[in-house]
Amino acid sequence: MKMFSKCLSMLIFLTFVKLIAATSLFRDELTYQEVRNNIFAAEESMRTGGNVYLNPKETKADAILLKLKNETIRRGIFESRSYLPSMHFFKAKSLIEQDPIFDILKKAPKGGVLHLHNSAAVSSEWVIKNLTYRDDMRLCTTKDGLKIFNVMYDAFNLHFIYYLHLKINNFYRDLHKLCADEPVSISATRTKAENIEEFDKNLEKLINLYTTQPEVDYPDANAVWTRFQNMFTTIRGILDYAPTYKAFHWRLLEEHYEDNVMYVELRASLCPIVDENGKTLNSEDVVEILFGIVEGFKKQHENFLGMKIIQAIHRSFNRSKIEEKMDKFVELQRKFPNFIIGFDLVGQEDLGVPLISFIEKLKDISQNGRFFFHAGETNFFNTEADVNILDAILMNTKRIGHGFSLFKHPVLWSAIKEKEIAVEINPISNQVLHLVQDLRNHPASFYVSENIPIVIGNDDPGFWNAKGVSFDYYYAFMDFTPADEGLQVLKQLAWNSLKYSAMTPKEKKNAAVVFKAEFDDFVDYILTKE
Repeated sequence: MKMFSKCLSMLIFLTFVKLIAATSLFRDELTYQEVRNNIFAAEESMRTGGNVYLNPKETKADAILLKLKNETIRRGIFESRSYLPSMHFFKAKSLIEQDPIFDILKKAPKGGVLHLHNSAAVSSEWVIKNLTYRDDMRLCTTKDGLKIFNVMYDAFNLHFIYYLHLKINNFYRDLHKLCADEPVSISATRTKAENIEEFDKNLEKLINLYTTQPEVDYPDANAVWTRFQNMFTTIRGILDYAPTYKAFHWRLLEEHYEDNVMYVELRASLCPIVDENGKTLNSEDVVEILFGIVEGFKKQHENFLGMKIIQAIHRSFNRSKIEEKMDKFVELQRKFPNFIIGFDLVGQEDLGVPLISFIEKLKDISQNGRFFFHAGETNFFNTEADVNILDAILMNTKRIGHGFSLFKHPVLWSAIKEKEIAVEINPISNQVLHLVQDLRNHPASFYVSENIPIVIGNDDPGFWNAKGVSFDYYYAFMDFTPADEGLQVLKQLAWNSLKYSAMTPKEKKNAAVVFKAEFDDFVDYILTKE
């Protein structure tokens, strides 16, 4: 197939050869330094942001930003153990918040966030301080010792919502996920606590991976993934109940808007939920709720461009359930064509069902739907999880989630460049979930050097003590981009998130206008740091 030609790689190679020939070391009229400079210039023009134009004002701001960046890098060379961009996020977060570079990046217009899972998109502290203070919020324990939130809406039927969920979502039919004890009122228990702040902190640990010793508490990928996926079960009861579901998703938009994100593409399961009267709201009702939240938020928040939904199904479901969800996706997308924008399979790839298992079904729905597949979220080479990238490309995915192992496949990354398929890079997620320890070693630096299209996402910020996407931008800026790249690469990364979004051409045109104005304001802010 055309996409697998190696022409692009060969073209890059020939370009380099021609450059060497044109500035040959054997030509007397060129000095060694001139040849060296020409090669550096060629590399710069080839990488992400290398061809972004900066006006005089932006150039001045760029110098300020680069000065800060290079001062940090120089300190890191001599004090490597305290170099923040190389440290685990759990150990570096409080220090990053004091970094003047982070202060600038918080103000940067981020464009859109295109890789975000709804259940883990809101800061854990807000969830505990707000949603668990409701009188109807309960907590129980499964027979396996897992704490789960649930809601009492009716004094006569304490378990109604949790048991109803068993009927509408197979993922929760496993008996070991049932309450093994009587659910207790969180508010009532809190009033009896000797230290309310400590009580809330302990509650927050149920939906937050943070620890001061991640290398001990999460010694390998399976250990952290087990805890990580259990947290989705713990928080599920909050998201099964319409009043808390609405409050949660409004806050999701608030936290990202406050972080200078103007647009979101959210992965969500769209499972039925229950309202305060015990009525089941089906997937169509849930979509209507989300659409109403977005429209209401847009009216109250200037320059927020909206949110769209990628329906995400867990790859641990049995085959028939996944195919049923695929059919439901086609139905929902047909009914909400500019709001339900695509389909994805999520969950730990190494232990999950690969895309190849569903190829025939995916072919059927590809006629009426778009794909935004997770693929290559693995350290292994040519395993099923790794080869998911190949099947994602063959199925014409619009973007690739994570794509961590893509760099091992030159034919595939060449095809991605040719087809302009963006890779959704999630720096902190890849570190916390054990793909890479030092983010300077993340393959995204290779993607930047090759100008493979990338966008920066935050994946599940609420589950690792983050908020918004600025922390991910910090690591991306300091670890993935060259020491001499500043405003150009930031501008390109943010713009990529709009360019490779599922917005319509008209929406992208409007986004470009809004982004330009916000970027101009950002430049003015940097200049105040002179």
